[in-house]
Amino acid sequence: MTTLRILLSGLVALAMSHPLLAKSYDLASPSGNIKTTVTFNEAAGTLSFRVTSGQTAILAESPLGILTDKAKFTDGLKFVGAAKAKIDETYTLPQGKVSRYHNQANELTLSLEKDGRKLNVIFRAYDDGIAFRYAIPGSGDIEITAETTAFHVAGEVVYWGQGHPNRYGYEDALGRIDKEAFSLALLCELKGSKHWVLLAQAATYSDYCIPHLTRADRTSRLLKLTFPLDQKEPIKTTLPFASPWRVAVISPNGLSTIVEQTLFENLNPPTEPELVNADWIQPGRSSWDWFAGDKKNWKGWLDFAEEMGWEYHLIDAGWEGYVKDPPAATQYAKSKGRGIFAWRKTPGLMEAEAIEKLFKQYSEIGFRGSKVDFFDRLPNNRTTDDYEDTQMGLRVRDNLCRIGAKYKIQLVFHGCAIPSGERRRWPHLLGTEAVRGQEGGPNARHDNCIAYIRNPLGSVDWSPVCFGRSGKTDAYQLATSVIFESGLLIFADLHKDYLAHPSKAFLMKVPAAWDETKLIDGYPGTHTVIARRKGKQWYVGGFTNKGRNIGVAFAFLQKGTTYTATIFKDKKAGSELTVEAKEISSSDTIQFATADRGGFVVHLEPKK
Repeated sequence: MTTLRILLSGLVALAMSHPLLAKSYDLASPSGNIKTTVTFNEAAGTLSFRVTSGQTAILAESPLGILTDKAKFTDGLKFVGAAKAKIDETYTLPQGKVSRYHNQANELTLSLEKDGRKLNVIFRAYDDGIAFRYAIPGSGDIEITAETTAFHVAGEVVYWGQGHPNRYGYEDALGRIDKEAFSLALLCELKGSKHWVLLAQAATYSDYCIPHLTRADRTSRLLKLTFPLDQKEPIKTTLPFASPWRVAVISPNGLSTIVEQTLFENLNPPTEPELVNADWIQPGRSSWDWFAGDKKNWKGWLDFAEEMGWEYHLIDAGWEGYVKDPPAATQYAKSKGRGIFAWRKTPGLMEAEAIEKLFKQYSEIGFRGSKVDFFDRLPNNRTTDDYEDTQMGLRVRDNLCRIGAKYKIQLVFHGCAIPSGERRRWPHLLGTEAVRGQEGGPNARHDNCIAYIRNPLGSVDWSPVCFGRSGKTDAYQLATSVIFESGLLIFADLHKDYLAHPSKAFLMKVPAAWDETKLIDGYPGTHTVIARRKGKQWYVGGFTNKGRNIGVAFAFLQKGTTYTATIFKDKKAGSELTVEAKEISSSDTIQFATADRGGFVVHLEPKK
């Protein structure tokens, strides 16, 4: 890992000799395509910001401010100074849409003061968006009651996402939406300027919460950050304090930037030292007994995982009743070169001591990981509005990650808060649900929103590839293993159905961690085509809501190399698929005619 942070200029205008000198501060991204302007109104002592992409207004003048028990940093602020810096670092992670990450941005810090208390507002401009956060220096306790932060979306806008509160663990269907309250993340389609903007939050930890966005009425484009409904008391933390990053990913002329960016990982803290290059963190594929059935046959499931070359088997709720000798099961798994993930629900894990006891036991048994469920039911096992988004809900999540690292327990979370790039700090957090997945019988409109709204924030455990379900073709289901990125691919179907399927060889190869990702084509609710690379091999997955013709150009392939392509696509009728092989090069284009709720997959290997 290499890190470079170069201070460009020290504090300037420390004693602001003329108010006009400090009125506005421009910050451009490294290429200059994205610019944010932060304005200090001396008369009112307020801060606001606006954002442009080229000559296009993305966010109009938007207020900034945070209210604490030490000072209300919303107005009456005194300007102290400004500093600029460059961020330029590279790092690697064992999982994600890419394997090598480049964090490059320009940074502006504005220093302010009120009632003897200091506030820093930090902005970063990336080539794929902007981010900002509040930082309060000092020592001792502090309580935070609200923010006046808002995003003022510029121009005609169509919103894609979910209303707030959404049901159980972020599982309302994603789609086009027009409400007074939106859950994060929110995708904004700026119709006039042909830009897409994803509003979200990065680096969310238990010293804060996950807000949602509210507006006065359905005509308003001023979206205010609002604390969770279940956050009944102020945020309680200590100084020095830094809030999560508020993020606007900006994608002109299509959605590719939103799908391909790594802003959320880049804005998180570096990997914890004990987790850097930890050999026990191993992304992979897993069979699963909950949705498929045949739960008691754990030995048969492990035999199946060995045959498929999948790394894990997940035993879900109620496993204690049919895995009578857990150490013997993990020993059998080890003899097969496999590992076991064990399910557990969060009620009963409110305190760190309970988690410590559980993970110590899991480590002694030999489990390789745990699927932890029902964060929305803390603390009393009753579903609430948005408890998983509260400070307490995040504290349980953080304790699980911290203590899991101590005992070398890999993690998958269900019924949980949305991720926001935390896998950079905790790469043993392989997967998060936070979406309506296969279990919820999602429709194809919803599925065709996930790549643009939910998966950009981090791994998504949708439970892919369950043939013959939800009225979706087999080619559609096969494509979910490529389109939905997660560090643990938990396959939902029964072992015998995979073994008998013509895609068996593909399912034995499809990886759970990628070196490169590209959006080929797509639009929310209608269709998604994504290409991902692992080593020298490429995997292309596409699915659609309604039948349509899609041309896939293979210009992303290495020039001068011929690839052997194995192609899975819909038959004209029914759920069966056809399989064919052909040679492909970077100059080729293939036309696909999908069925309703249909799809296709292409696996490309360099020709030997």
